[in-house]
Amino acid sequence: MRLVAASPRRYPLTPTQLRRRVLVALGIGAGAAASMRARWPDDDVLAVAAALGLRVEEREYDEGVVGSGGAGASELTNPPRRRLAALEDGNRIVVCRSAPSIVARAMVELLRARGEEAARRPHDWTALEHDWTALALALLVAHELFHHLEQGVARLEQGVASAGWQHAPGGRVSVRLGYPSRFLGLRYRAAIPELSEVAAHAFSSCLVPSPVCSLAVHARLMGWI
Repeated sequence: MRLVAASPRRYPLTPTQLRRRVLVALGIGAGAAASMRARWPDDDVLAVAAALGLRVEEREYDEGVVGSGGAGASELTNPPRRRLAALEDGNRIVVCRSAPSIVARAMVELLRARGEEAARRPHDWTALEHDWTALALALLVAHELFHHLEQGVARLEQGVASAGWQHAPGGRVSVRLGYPSRFLGLRYRAAIPELSEVAAHAFSSCLVPSPVCSLAVHARLMGWI
C-alpha cells in the first residue's frame, strides 16, 4: 500500500479507493502467474522467458539501466538513481550484474529478522550467496516478464492471459486501474504506474516459489522496513 500511497499520481483518490485498486492489482498479478504456471507447469522462469522470445542479459550499472533509488535505503541495497532490472525494447530483460546478490542479501536479512533457520544457518554470507542469488535472479526476471505481458507483447493464444485480462497495448494495469481525468478540456484516463509495479510483484511472488514475497524485498530495498 505504501508504494502506491507515495505516488504523486494517486491524487484525487481516497485511501479506500487506493486500497481497492491495490487489491485488484494483486489479483491481476496472481491470476496471470496462475495462467502462466498452467501453461508451463514444470519450467523455471528463465525457460518461460525464453519460450516467449525474451532475452535475459546482464549489465553493469554504469552501462545505462537507470532508475531511481529509495530515500533512506543503504548504498548497498539500493544504489542511488539505479534500477536493478528493466525491460528494454519489449523483448529484452536487462539485469544489473550485482542485482541478484543485492536482492538475495535483502531476502536473507528479512528471513533473519523473522528468525528463519534457513537464513540463520550458516551465518557466513558467502556460504549463503550461491543458494539465494539464483532465486533472486528468478524474481527479478519474473517481475520484468510481467511488464512484457502487460505491454501486449505476448499473444493470447500462447495461453498466458489471465481470465478477463487482455494483454493488449491498452491493457496496462496502471491505466486500467487509473481514474478519469481532464486536461485542456480533453478527457483521458490517468495512470498510476505504481499499480503496475504492485501487480508485477504479485506475479513474481506467485510464479517463483520464495520464502519472502517480492513486495517485502522491495520495501527492504527502499529502506521502509
